[in-house]
Amino acid sequence: MSNRDVDAVEALFNPRRMAVIGASSHLAKWGRIVPSNIMRDGYKGELYLVNPRGGELNGMTFYPSAAAIGKEIDLAMVTIPAENVEGVLEDCAAAVERLDFTDRDFELVAPRITVVPSYGSGAPLAP
Repeated sequence: MSNRDVDAVEALFNPRRMAVIGASSHLAKWGRIVPSNIMRDGYKGELYLVNPRGGELNGMTFYPSAAAIGKEIDLAMVTIPAENVEGVLEDCAAAVERLDFTDRDFELVAPRITVVPSYGSGAPLAP
């Protein structure tokens, strides 16, 4: 395993900074469930919530974009519908070390991707 692979695994399991793209204050939405669980379970790193419409959750103000955070993000969780993901990819590319999808998500998103398939520090867009 190369150093780059080890760094990617470390960022996945122990991210220093994490963003939830599509954060929401609505109770039944993934954009609320995911960050609420992260906070409840005692995540020790920095958590950033992103929603271009604004808002807040548990006193945390939403950033309008991942790039607006102004720090490199180790891990982004995208909680928006697949049909809206294409617009988020370039924004995440400015702030995220690596973009990853589950196989199922990638099958839904891949047909909509028209951006370059490599981001950040040269890490591939990985299914």
